[in-house]
Amino acid sequence: RASALRAITYGPARALGLERKIGSIAEGCDADLVAYDGDPFSSAARVRWVMVDGEIVYAADRIEGSAQR
Repeated sequence: RASALRAITYGPARALGLERKIGSIAEGCDADLVAYDGDPFSSAARVRWVMVDGEIVYAADRIEGSAQR
C-alpha cells in the first residue's frame, strides 16, 4: 500500500524533478490534496474535498445540499 501510494505521488514528482515542491506532504511543498471518505484504493471511496494551493476548491458537502453552503 505504501509503495503504491508513493508510486502515484512522489514517484512522478521525482521523475519530473519536482519532488521538492510536489508529491509529498511536507513544509515548503504545494498544498494540493484530496481527501476521501474511505480507503483511497477502494472503488467505494468518494472524494470529500480537494485542496489546491492550500484552498479548498471542491467540497462534496457543498454539492450534496449541506448547510455549509
